[in-house]
Amino acid sequence: MSAHDATPECIFCQIVCGALPSAKVAEDEYTLAFIARPSAVEGHTLVIPKRHS
Repeated sequence: MSAHDATPECIFCQIVCGALPSAKVAEDEYTLAFIARPSAVEGHTLVIPKRHS
């Protein structure tokens, strides 16, 4: 994600940019998958677009 695509208030943008730590599971050009912390269920994974909509 380029800096102009990120929204500073968005927690997901912060994760994509690396400003917040995450347990990455998979990543490609358009998406990022990571283990949600904290989560109600062990292994809960979020898949998010890298570009803020």
